[in-house]
Amino acid sequence: MQAGKSFMALKLFHEMMSHDCKPNICTYTALVNAFVREGLCEKAEEVFEQMQEAGLEPDVYAYNALMETYSLIP
Repeated sequence: MQAGKSFMALKLFHEMMSHDCKPNICTYTALVNAFVREGLCEKAEEVFEQMQEAGLEPDVYAYNALMETYSLIP
């Protein structure tokens, strides 16, 4: 079952942070992509915003992931 794998990724993301493992741009982008693949556009946008709030400057890959989110919205 594909649905729910993005939330497993989010759980791992939070576990990383609880062990003082600071996520980087690639970590956030992978999480955005996970939510996009499941059609969870609002959650993908939320993670993208969290990335910026963490002081990370989005790169071309992060923006591409976000653009894919917007292509799914009818």
